[in-house]
Amino acid sequence: ASSNQNLLNQKLYFFETPTAVLSINRQATGTRFEANAIFSGENRRRGAMLTFVFNSDSNKEKSSKKKEKVKMEVLNSNGQVIRTINHDVEAGINRVYWDLRRKGVRSPNTPKPIKTNTREPGGPTVLPGLYTIKLSHGKEIETRNVNVINDPRVGINNKNLVNLQPIYDRQMEITLSITSVMDRIREAKNVVSSVDKLLDLKNNKSHKELQKNGKVITDSLKALEELIVNKKGLQGIVRSPNILSGKVGAINRYLYNNLSGPNQSHAYLLDYAEEETNKVLKRVNNFFEKDWEEYQSNVEDADLSLFKEYEAIKIK
Repeated sequence: ASSNQNLLNQKLYFFETPTAVLSINRQATGTRFEANAIFSGENRRRGAMLTFVFNSDSNKEKSSKKKEKVKMEVLNSNGQVIRTINHDVEAGINRVYWDLRRKGVRSPNTPKPIKTNTREPGGPTVLPGLYTIKLSHGKEIETRNVNVINDPRVGINNKNLVNLQPIYDRQMEITLSITSVMDRIREAKNVVSSVDKLLDLKNNKSHKELQKNGKVITDSLKALEELIVNKKGLQGIVRSPNILSGKVGAINRYLYNNLSGPNQSHAYLLDYAEEETNKVLKRVNNFFEKDWEEYQSNVEDADLSLFKEYEAIKIK
C-alpha cells in the first residue's frame, strides 16, 4: 500500500501500456436508428490507451492559471519520432490515447497556425509493430513500449499494408505543396490589404491607380484560390470533385481501410493528382513571377510608409 502511495505522489509515472489493436469497425446489422426504445452501448475506444500519474510543482501551480501539459512522443523501431502531441493534464491519474497514426500534413483548407503549440495533424495509420511512447514534462521523462497489432478478427497480409506506404507518402508530399500554395495566396491577400490601408486616396492620384491595381491582384488571387479549395460562404456538406484539393483527396477514399494493397486505381489517381497539381502550380508560379512582381514594384515605387509626421502637442 505504501509503495502505491509513493507512486501516486511521483511527479510523473507511466503505467504499463496494453496491446493496441488496429481495429476495423463497421456498421452493425439490424436497426440503424434506435430512437429511445433500444439500448445501445459504446464501442471500445480505438487507439493505444496511455495511463499515467502527474503531479505538478505546487508552487508553480499556485502562481499559474495555465493548464499543465505533458508532451507525448511516439518513436518507431528506428528511434524516429513519428508523432508528437501535447496533452492537457490534471493532478492525479490521467488517461489519454494515441490514435495509432503517424504525423500527417496540414490541409490546404487550414490556414498557417499562428500559435506554435498547435496540434500536429494526424496522418496515415501506423503499421503493426513495437513502438515507444515517451511522456515528458520539464526534466521528468517516462517511457513505455506499446505493441500494435492487426485486428485478429480479420486475416491481413502485412506486406499489402507495407506496399501502401509509398502511396500515402507521395499523397502527403503533393498535399504539402498545395498547402504551401494556399499559404502564399493568403499571405499575398493580406499584403494587398495592408497596402490599401496605407494609401492616401484624397491627396495622391497615383494611390488611386495603385488601389485599382490591388483590386485586380486580389481578384486574381481569389480565382487561383478557388481552383484549390471551395468558395467561401458555402453552407452544408459541400463536395467539389473538380477543385484541386478534391482531386488529391480522392486518393484517401481508395486508401481508407484498404487491406489488399496497391492497385490500378491508386496508380491512376496518384498520377492524375500530380498532373493536376502541376497545372495549378504553373499558373500560381506564373502569377507571382509576373503580375505580383509588377504590383510589388509599383508599391515600392510609391514609397509608402507606416509612419506619420507628428506635430508637437501643446495646451491650447
